[in-house]
Amino acid sequence: MLVDDEGRIAFVGPLEEARKRAEGAEEVDLGGAAVLPGLIDPHSHFTGALQYLLYADLSACTSFAEITETLKAFAAENNIGPDGVIMGNGYDQNNLVEQRHPDKSVLNAVSEDTPVLITHVSNHMGVANDCLLKLAGITPTTPDPEGGRYGRMDGTGDLDGYAEEPAAMNPFYAVTTPRLGLDFAAMVPAMQRIYLEHGVTTCQDGATAPDMAGVLVSLAKAGLLKMDIVAYPMWGTDVMATLAANPEYDSQDYHGHFRFGGLKMFLDGSPQGLTAWMTEPYVEGPDGERDWVAYGTMTDEDAAAFAKIAIDSNHQLLCHCNGDAAADQLLRVYEAARDASDNP
Repeated sequence: MLVDDEGRIAFVGPLEEARKRAEGAEEVDLGGAAVLPGLIDPHSHFTGALQYLLYADLSACTSFAEITETLKAFAAENNIGPDGVIMGNGYDQNNLVEQRHPDKSVLNAVSEDTPVLITHVSNHMGVANDCLLKLAGITPTTPDPEGGRYGRMDGTGDLDGYAEEPAAMNPFYAVTTPRLGLDFAAMVPAMQRIYLEHGVTTCQDGATAPDMAGVLVSLAKAGLLKMDIVAYPMWGTDVMATLAANPEYDSQDYHGHFRFGGLKMFLDGSPQGLTAWMTEPYVEGPDGERDWVAYGTMTDEDAAAFAKIAIDSNHQLLCHCNGDAAADQLLRVYEAARDASDNP
């Protein structure tokens, strides 16, 4: 097999013929191993690969105590103090002996003067300590945002630190992200390696915020991307402004291994977290409810309006919809948007 300077397969056939076509080219003997074309990732969040580099891994934790100890060890190993942030990712309440999400007391035991945030394996929910709640301005009087909710202690209304879905999580990220001191130019080789080591050569950033769009464009311009990345600006921001600010990349062609592929909206949550929006109740809700079907994150009006933006502007529309009620909503609002659009 002969590969060109861009990494594309240029020829497959006899070795002598390959040598004739590219005299003097570097030869690599794979010792009988197979070569496969690069895999295309159908859905992930490339910028989310940061969590594997900067967060404590909680995926093996089986109890609240193990979460606390893992975070303490991570903070000590990385010398994280009050000016920083302690982050953990990958816990699953289904794998904990307590069979529920941790609360802020578990994280207060890690630190009372440094913000602590852990995120669920689905990345749809998480838990903050008291320090982070205060820094984020989330108080017992803070209402639940549309499409999300904050956990409350039984009978008191006080916050227990739990936050569900991006609408509730985003105020925490507004505090934690600046404290991480992100240097994307330095980290992007390791972020790409996570994909490349698994054979993925085209990946998706499936909910791109405006600041992350700017980061990806800057990485492409600097020639730091070695794999193709396709991004989808996310509902809740001025997506068309993001595209207009980077017209070269709003294209079917990659430039510097990057392009925008379309737009993204978000209609429900996670089956693991019991927030996928269903038409029939779960066996049991997060608080033992027998009629729990979760909820949608966008109204029909907002979803139809966003879908129409995609249709009118000839952009592919991606949609997060795990539950059947969310899938029904997608079909309903897309049909309405299509009928309302003048774009054939």
